[in-house]
Amino acid sequence: ASTNVNLNATTLGAGRSNYEFKILTMNGQPHLSAVRSTVTGSLFLGGAVVNNVTNSFAGSFPPTGFAINNGSNTNGWALSTVGANGTTRSARINFYDIGAGETDDMYLPRMDFSQAGTNTELTFYVAHAQYTAATADKLMVQASTDCGATWTTLFDKSGAPLSTRAPMSGAYSNPAAAEWRMETVQVGSLAGQSSVVLRFRGVSGYGNNLFIDEISLPATVSVLEASALPLKVYP
Repeated sequence: ASTNVNLNATTLGAGRSNYEFKILTMNGQPHLSAVRSTVTGSLFLGGAVVNNVTNSFAGSFPPTGFAINNGSNTNGWALSTVGANGTTRSARINFYDIGAGETDDMYLPRMDFSQAGTNTELTFYVAHAQYTAATADKLMVQASTDCGATWTTLFDKSGAPLSTRAPMSGAYSNPAAAEWRMETVQVGSLAGQSSVVLRFRGVSGYGNNLFIDEISLPATVSVLEASALPLKVYP
């Protein structure tokens, strides 16, 4: 037999939220198998409307509509006071102090690609140094069209192909102007999708720091307003 249970409404903030449901009592008695009847999971809620999808991290961090999931370490994505093209702010992931294998995510606002063309591109600037020629920190750009249930990797670089300067053993903290490189990611495969979430995923190789700045998508991509989430993991 089965039954439906109505839960009280809960207001969630932008970003990832974890949930846990368990049966504690049955017919007025403690449930002896509460552990086996526990369900856990997580879901992602897009942020509020922003004016455009170009960001140089000039305001608050994370920017409006963005969300950060730094896993178990406080040294993940954070605001930096150096930037590309003469600016003074960017997003930095501190691979220098993050153990190998940790994954940290920076989510962009939920977006509408209904009017986007098949040639649509995402661009951003990156600066990165390896610790040694053998270390391989990784940066990926991933997309989800089902509110984070599944992800498709659109960009994936690590090690020397990701770096923008020679390796250095000290913490990489102040990229020179010539050490910023513009990356272009083809996102035209998302054309026609009405609800898209993009994220920058950093995977630490316990190497050296990485910076991102001036994220840009064309005007044909619009940002959706945050919406309430039912229990299912769809916005």
